Amino acid sequence: VWVATLDGCDGGRHKRRGGRGPLGVGLGGAERPRALSPMAAPAQKVSERGDPLSGGMRKDIHAGLPLVELDSKAHIHQTTFGIGSSGVAKFTDKQSKLLILYMGGTMGMKPDEKGELHQVPGYLTEQVENMLQEQHDTFLPTVTVKEYPSLLHGCDVNPEHWALIANDLERHYDEYDGFVIIMGTDTMAYTASALSFMLENLAKTVILTGSQVPYCKTFSDARRNLLATISLACALDIAEVCVFFDDKLFRGNRTRKADAGAFDAFTSPNFPPLATLGLSVQVNSSLLLPQPRGRFKVFTKMDCKMVVVKFVPIFDVDALLRLANSGTDTCKALVLELYGTGN
Repeated sequence: VWVATLDGCDGGRHKRRGGRGPLGVGLGGAERPRALSPMAAPAQKVSERGDPLSGGMRKDIHAGLPLVELDSKAHIHQTTFGIGSSGVAKFTDKQSKLLILYMGGTMGMKPDEKGELHQVPGYLTEQVENMLQEQHDTFLPTVTVKEYPSLLHGCDVNPEHWALIANDLERHYDEYDGFVIIMGTDTMAYTASALSFMLENLAKTVILTGSQVPYCKTFSDARRNLLATISLACALDIAEVCVFFDDKLFRGNRTRKADAGAFDAFTSPNFPPLATLGLSVQVNSSLLLPQPRGRFKVFTKMDCKMVVVKFVPIFDVDALLRLANSGTDTCKALVLELYGTGN
């Protein structure tokens, strides 16, 4: 999208929305100014500083907007814009800002001398910086990476970490246009579901992603998942918590991990994807939640005295009753996962 502002014509503005946007999204036709080629984007600036909030390291990666002078009466600049169908993409004259919260997981692992994979602090943050510097598409947002001091395996994430994420989102909510959470896949669906209820009146996009294969491997899904998530998080007008994996954007609390050995590890059995990435981005706009009207609130108090019971035909009723009658000090809630009782 190119916007030409003619300074000598009472602020008249002409837009060209023809052609194709990033990732091949068609944008429709409109008026077109004089044909010009954009200048190459300026070199990105990187600043690194300690984060006093959690002891982690924050790295800001800034991508400048190109400015092409036409003459003394007009100028043209590239406008940051979103990806998606009509009514879904965001169009803005400022460059968006994205915050990545990096908790750990397979994506940032590297093998040691024995070939065993381990979390390597700072490695993935450096790869994000290098990856964005290679990109010449200036629609990408300015990215800040906040790496937590203790990187976790997915299986180690628990409600305390959910509260940490929620508090960080609340703390930085007004500073950024979108958020990405990188973590392990084992508890990603649980984390996304929990956050969807902890973040009330969420008006911005929060996307969780990770990878099945580490970023350092040749045949890895890490780079594609990461770059697509960065592109979508500030571009789509989706006000909810999502999971992005293998070119599909799912509603977070409808997602489950279905396959530990495939790139399409996540599925949403009873709800279609919100968006699918191919030659273009197909957004199911009719499925999107409306923008909230209330003030953004975060709830972090969670009571873990509950038990989930999956019923099978040979379940012991007496054992279930003993658990139910054990008192609230032991169990305050029972969630029963039942099988069908016939047609």
